This record gives sequence, C-alpha cells and structure tokens, in this order.
Amino acid sequence: MKILFGLVMFAWTVTLTAVENKVTVVTDPADSWPTNTQTIMEKAARLVFDRINDHDVAQCVYRHAFRENVEKVRRQWSSQITVLNKNPEVTLRVLKKKLDRSILGLAQLNKAQVEPEFFRIHQLEIILNETNLNQFAEKYPAAAGDQELGIWVNTIAHELAHNFGYKHGRSGVWVQDYPGYFPTELGFCVMTNGKYGSDLGDYELRRKFKDAR
Repeated sequence: MKILFGLVMFAWTVTLTAVENKVTVVTDPADSWPTNTQTIMEKAARLVFDRINDHDVAQCVYRHAFRENVEKVRRQWSSQITVLNKNPEVTLRVLKKKLDRSILGLAQLNKAQVEPEFFRIHQLEIILNETNLNQFAEKYPAAAGDQELGIWVNTIAHELAHNFGYKHGRSGVWVQDYPGYFPTELGFCVMTNGKYGSDLGDYELRRKFKDAR
C-alpha cells in the first residue's frame, strides 16, 4: 500500500563532509510543465541537493527535531547521507498533481531504494502542486536564491525526507503534525542552510510548538 505524506503550507517570513550532488530532474512524459515552471523546479532542486547532506544542516535538524528519537534519527540519516555523498549524480523524478492550495507537495513513504553496499540511491520521487508552482513561476519567472525559492526548496527537501522513510503527524492540526518532526525540520534547515528549524530562530514560537504536543 502506498502511504503518501505531504507538506501543508504554513506562513513564514522568509561530522560528515558533504559533496556537491549533481541533480537531474526528470518528469513524466505525459506531464507538460511550462518552461518557466521547469526552470524554477530545477533551481530549487539544485539548492536542495547542494545542502541536504551538509553537516551543519544535519546538526540543525537534530537540534530541532524534538518529537523524534534524535539518536535513532542521527544513526539513520547519517547512514543515508553517507550513501548520498557517494552519488555525485542523483535523479529526482517530479510528478505533478492538482492539490488543495494549502498542500504544496506529496511523497510516498519509503519510496527511495538505498543500497549501502553499492553506495547507490534510486527511486527518489515526489509530487508537487502544479497549480501553486505554475502560479509562482508566472509571478517570479526569474526567481533565484534562498529568499525567492525558499518555499520550494523547503517543500522538495520535506518530501524527500518521506522518500527516505521519515514521517510526521496526521491529525490535521499543523502545530501538532509538523514542527519537531524530521521532514519539517529538514525542510526548514535546508531552506535556511543550517541556520534555523521551523521556529526560524523564534524561541517563544518553539516553546508554543512544544506545548502543542
């Protein structure tokens, strides 16, 4: 059975040696993405794979994933990004789907096939909300860098975490389902290049997140 997890939009203001991974974004031949949208998608994916296996990003996630067994997550993620570090070229398949505007993306849990003995990773596949992404690309066709692409960098990293087997709550209440879970914190830590988790440095907000357990 396929288990799909997604990132629901929330309003925000925007010891391993990582190697740069070259990412190739592939789409379904039946999906016709506008050129601007494809470009935005590829720019955001490049930023994600430039950072996702970085030491500072990993430490950021471990600090903020207060709903996880951090030692268990540390062991699992360390082994996965060790394999990712051995893959100079990575393929990410992006599918499109018309979703509710509040849902930016979806991904199948445990979709990725990690072969540690051969240092290979296959089957990285996510779904992006085509309506939201197309509208973003129309409005910001030249978007580049953290501040402009942040929402899609966050979304792609979040959905990739589901591919690698990480999940979050499903109660329907954002503050209970997202902050403190690995996919959410990975998304924010990748977006901010290891500086902040989902509280974006607001310790009062983080306290509220923890109180919502």
